[in-house]
Amino acid sequence: MHEIQRYLKKISGPLLDRIDIHIEVPAVKYQQLSAEATGDSLETIKKRVDTSRTLQRERFKGLKVFCNAHMTSRQIRKFCILDEESHNLLKTAM
Repeated sequence: MHEIQRYLKKISGPLLDRIDIHIEVPAVKYQQLSAEATGDSLETIKKRVDTSRTLQRERFKGLKVFCNAHMTSRQIRKFCILDEESHNLLKTAM
């Protein structure tokens, strides 16, 4: 904790004012970093990516949009409809 406070003192006030989110991330133990990965295989991940890209091509068919980053605000409102739980989370965050 002392190291964090010392680091924060090095950051200028105006810059620190522009940082909206502060997240404390606990240190990861060496054993966890060096352990064998037990996640999904590359083949499984590739299938998920391919499926997502196919869905996205269908969603944007006829539009000049190829990925979410290129969506307009109108397209975001059309394709990214939030459920009640998501609205509540957003409200809490704001």
